[in-house]
Amino acid sequence: MTTPKHAQLAAVLRARIAADDFPDGRLPSESELMKEHAMSRTTVRSALKELQNEGLLRSASGVGYFVRRFEHFSYRPQDDFRAVATIQDADSFTQAAAKRNPTQQIEVGIVRAPKDVARRLRIAEGDSVVVRRRYRSLDGVPYQINVSYYPLDIVSGTDVMVPQDIVRGANQLLADHGYAQVRALDEIWFRMPKPEEARWLDIGPGIPVAEHVITGFTADDQAVRMVRVILPGDRNVITFDRVHPDHERASRP
Repeated sequence: MTTPKHAQLAAVLRARIAADDFPDGRLPSESELMKEHAMSRTTVRSALKELQNEGLLRSASGVGYFVRRFEHFSYRPQDDFRAVATIQDADSFTQAAAKRNPTQQIEVGIVRAPKDVARRLRIAEGDSVVVRRRYRSLDGVPYQINVSYYPLDIVSGTDVMVPQDIVRGANQLLADHGYAQVRALDEIWFRMPKPEEARWLDIGPGIPVAEHVITGFTADDQAVRMVRVILPGDRNVITFDRVHPDHERASRP
């Protein structure tokens, strides 16, 4: 079966993007592509639309098409329990991305626990929880949304209630109030973004997100924290460090 012309052009442009043939990031105009490949405007636009849907291109009205390029951020789930405050007035995200001008908007409120939050925190649906929403950017580009939930009776009156960085970290704050977490359940989901996520994160067509859900537990198995992190797939890489069990056993005293 003959490959449609727009798919042929998309394959050519895809290969050129992979080979970094557009160093300034800008593709030839529709008219230039029509002339170069002897194709109609409709065919050219179909090829460009296909690459947009794959997340390879973005369009600027009246300007043209550009390769979507991001410097990937290494998101490390194992850093969730890492000590913070090695940089003055900086939380763990700010420390990890210190060289990339990290910024975040923080919103705090009290809401009734949604069903999935209540299930993970082992509370009744509709119970009051404190929610902290953090919208995080690097070099002015949005990179993640971080939403944390805490039972109200645990964090009432603490810095969790204040829309500012918790310099010592929320985990240490919980520990200081008698709710030290000794384990966490990590769930990583992959899906297409919700409309509000796509808007804030500036996610183009065809770009999935990873959703990392963390539930933290104390030594007596009390769930004290749930975090949902939304990571656009075109600018984040999820990185795990692992130690071979035999080496881990051999290194123990």
